[in-house]
Amino acid sequence: MACIGEPLEDGERGTGSLGRLLAFSDGVFAIAITILVLDLNVPVGLADAALPAALGELTPRLLGAALSFAIIARFWIAHHALFDHIRSADRTLLALGTVLLAPIVLLPFVTELLAEYADTAIAVIAYSVTVVAAALAELAVLAYGTRRRALGHRRPAAVRAQLVGAGAAAAAFLVAIPVALVSPAGAKVCWLLTVVPVGRLAGFGRSRRQD
Repeated sequence: MACIGEPLEDGERGTGSLGRLLAFSDGVFAIAITILVLDLNVPVGLADAALPAALGELTPRLLGAALSFAIIARFWIAHHALFDHIRSADRTLLALGTVLLAPIVLLPFVTELLAEYADTAIAVIAYSVTVVAAALAELAVLAYGTRRRALGHRRPAAVRAQLVGAGAAAAAFLVAIPVALVSPAGAKVCWLLTVVPVGRLAGFGRSRRQD
C-alpha cells in the first residue's frame, strides 16, 4: 500500500488519476450549482395582483442563489486554473483536491439557511465559515502543488496571484464572522471585498516595481 505523499503512478496512469479527479470535481461543482435553484419554485394559482408580492418573497432566495453561484463558479475556475498546469498527482494532492469539494457541496445548504434566516448571526456565520473552508482548502492545494514542483511550466507570478486571491477570499469571509455577532448586515458588506481583484493588483504592483 502506498503512503500519503507517495506518487500514485507514473506516466499515463498518473495523468489518468488526475483526469479522474478533475472529472469528479467537475461533476460535484455542477451538481452543487444545480441544487442552488431546486428550491426556486414559480408561484402558481395566484391572482395577477398577488404575483409581484409572491415574487418579492423569492428575492432572498434569488439573491442567495446568485451569490453562491458566483462563489462556486469562482472556485471552479480557480480549480481548473491550477490543475490545468499540474502534470501528475500523488495521494496527498488527490486528497487535498477532494477535501476542497466538501465545503462546495455544503454551499447549497448554507445558501438555503441564509435565505430563510438572512438577518441572524448564525446563518451569516455558517455561510462565512463554509466559504472560508473552501478558500483554505484551495490554498492548501496551491501550496502543496507548488511545494512539490507539480506545476510544470506555470509562471510563479500566476501562482502568487492565485495564492493572494484565495487568501483575500478567506480573509474577507473570516473577518465577517466576528462582525456578524454585532451586525449580520455589516458582515455581508465584508463579503463584497472578494470582488476586489487583489491577486491581479498585487501582480501589477510587483511588475511596476520591477520596471
